[in-house]
Amino acid sequence: MKKKKNDISFGHRHEWTDTHGFAHKVVFDESALEKPRATWITLTIVATMALAIGGFFVATYEPAHNERPYRGAADAVPKYAFARDVSTGAESARALTPGWRDEFFVADDRGVTLYNVAGEILERWGCFDGAESPTSLEFVSQEESVANGVLFIGFANKIYAMHFSLEEYVATEVEKEKSGKERGKVEEVEVVNASRRRTAARGALTSPELVLNVPDANIRGMTSSGEKLFVADYATQRIMRYSLQKILTNRGETKIIAPDCELGEPNDAVGYPGLKPAFERNFRIAYSRDLHAVYAANSGLYRIDAFDASTGAWNADASWGRQPGIQHSFVGAANPIAFDLASEWIVTAEVGRFDDAERDAGKTTPIQFYTENGEWVAESALGAELSSEVSALDVEFVNDAQAFCVLKSDGRIEIFESR
Repeated sequence: MKKKKNDISFGHRHEWTDTHGFAHKVVFDESALEKPRATWITLTIVATMALAIGGFFVATYEPAHNERPYRGAADAVPKYAFARDVSTGAESARALTPGWRDEFFVADDRGVTLYNVAGEILERWGCFDGAESPTSLEFVSQEESVANGVLFIGFANKIYAMHFSLEEYVATEVEKEKSGKERGKVEEVEVVNASRRRTAARGALTSPELVLNVPDANIRGMTSSGEKLFVADYATQRIMRYSLQKILTNRGETKIIAPDCELGEPNDAVGYPGLKPAFERNFRIAYSRDLHAVYAANSGLYRIDAFDASTGAWNADASWGRQPGIQHSFVGAANPIAFDLASEWIVTAEVGRFDDAERDAGKTTPIQFYTENGEWVAESALGAELSSEVSALDVEFVNDAQAFCVLKSDGRIEIFESR
């Protein structure tokens, strides 16, 4: 006989006794259950709130100082503001290169000075080649090696090198306490999550030593890929490439090494006119890790030119120059006089005060920002306008492009910081 199915009704008590004699009671209360529609509405509200709260924490999260820093997407337009003006005290200042973190080196006829972006002098190294003044600088960070960094100091026909150790430490606070038992007690307390700092101050491992002789050259710029050193020679109007390892391990008395490649030769087959830097004191070059290319300020032809760092071939797609009638194009005196690369932009410095042609072209400042293929994106006004007496000599990004510096011919440095 078919058993009758027990009906389970909400809000009623149901009782039974099992085979072992234990009694059981279950009460179903319909007020404790939700309708399906109400359940979906509640889940939707909870999920929306969770997404909003999670998005807020992701957007506002700032890691502790000893973590890898969070970096958001780069702004479409670079935004820098004039921060300060620093005097080197020497009108002979000729070159500037970024060091570790927020530091940079400046060369003049007295030697090399290390600054930070606050404009403070951290250390000086005296002149080491008689009365001759340095013409160019390049700092190469090699954190995995015993000598964690190398500063190359270029003179007209020779290059010196200084090796630096990587001083990385956790800052400490010093608390001075006076107790009844020990007067004048000093206790050092380690700061939690203190920033780790790299510095070249007091980190020089060697005195400047000659590492390369380049007879009959006129060296005016240097850059490095980490494995190769590229040297801009105004005398031949070429960029010479050397093995960094060969330079640093060469023990020959003459210190002469042949370059393994030359960049910048004219090539009629591809329509490249060659390098024609206009001013002897300025022949700036920079390496792009993203494109594995060497860029050069071809000021005599109003161009920025790029070359494949491996083959030395001219890269037409990454090179660009002035275009008549185009706003912000290079015009007037030979330009650009200097430039530097960040991952998103190229910043260029033009030689001096603008003439009517330049103002008609839309320029109001000598500092311009472009993309790597020459599209203009922004400009930045100097703190003090350049003139026929005062010109730009060098421009460099520092502190991971959080700032850039403009070196002027009167020995002053203008520092701009990201905002």
